[in-house]
Amino acid sequence: MEFYNANGDSIEKINTDSPRILIFDSGVGGLSVSKYIENFFLGADVVYIADNKFYPYGNKDRNLLLERIEDLLEQAVQIFEPIGLIIACNTASTLLSNSFTEKLKMPCIKVLPPILEAFQISSKKNVLLIATPNTIDSEYVNNICAKLIDDKFIFKKLGLTELVNFSEMKSRGISLETNDIESLILRSMTKEEVDNVDVVILGCTHFPNIKDELKYIFKNVKEWVDPAYDAVNSLYQAINQINSQKGIQKFLFLTEQSKVDNFTSPYEYSGFL
Repeated sequence: MEFYNANGDSIEKINTDSPRILIFDSGVGGLSVSKYIENFFLGADVVYIADNKFYPYGNKDRNLLLERIEDLLEQAVQIFEPIGLIIACNTASTLLSNSFTEKLKMPCIKVLPPILEAFQISSKKNVLLIATPNTIDSEYVNNICAKLIDDKFIFKKLGLTELVNFSEMKSRGISLETNDIESLILRSMTKEEVDNVDVVILGCTHFPNIKDELKYIFKNVKEWVDPAYDAVNSLYQAINQINSQKGIQKFLFLTEQSKVDNFTSPYEYSGFL
């Protein structure tokens, strides 16, 4: 597997002596994580890998995905030598085992939907998880659902890959029609169900990018749960103090050269090279 920079050049290493934090996602979702990394790790470079060749992950075969992600991460860690890794993609995070991440021999944080925590802050005990189909159907989510046996818990799961596409469109400056998103959601939920939700878990790092559109639809929601901040904080706690005084450099690498031109604009806007 090869990694390409924004110019479409194949890259085997980067020549900096600063410590590096690696972010991995299928698309732009990890940008919602990178903004927190820049606040926590003032002396570290940020290396962002987007698997644009295999985007989107949300509806791909799980076994095929897992094999690809493990291979990609092993190569990325070997090439870029990070001091820590955040798997920003919720779908990838639910697929990867702890035994695999331990083999990488560095702090590795998975971004996972905090379902039980969401119920703790829900006054109506009515929580909605918006994620990709693979995250919704994951063993991780199913195991937590098994714990929600009390009738007082109302837990709805909405798995829509189309929302990932809406987020990617918005990140490239394409205007979204909120009515289109609402119509999509109402295919899976009734208007009454939408109105009764009081906590929404953004179970995909793409979704903070369309939070304003979702707020317009879910007007009665009191809390929007985004696990990105807690994931970065966990990585910060796991890594010793970084002594580098250099400013942050941000590097973007993709997995398919042919898609570089129409894939990089959101990253350039966020300061990635």
